Amino acid sequence: VKLTKVSGRIVDEKGNPVAGATIVIQGTTQGVASDAEGNYTIPVKPDDILRVSFIGYKPEIVEVKGKTKLN
Repeated sequence: VKLTKVSGRIVDEKGNPVAGATIVIQGTTQGVASDAEGNYTIPVKPDDILRVSFIGYKPEIVEVKGKTKLN
């Protein structure tokens, strides 16, 4: 299976960057953290599901569905 890179930006409800949010591929231990500007990049399979979490927020589940940009 070919891996593609997904990148994006994690922001709060006001559009401010969220540094240190965790982006993990659901069902694995593979993950990355967002940088000071809220940006991240992670290698994924097209059918992977990402789980984005940060202390104090409800985790978001996002299907990759072949996309390369997920905010």
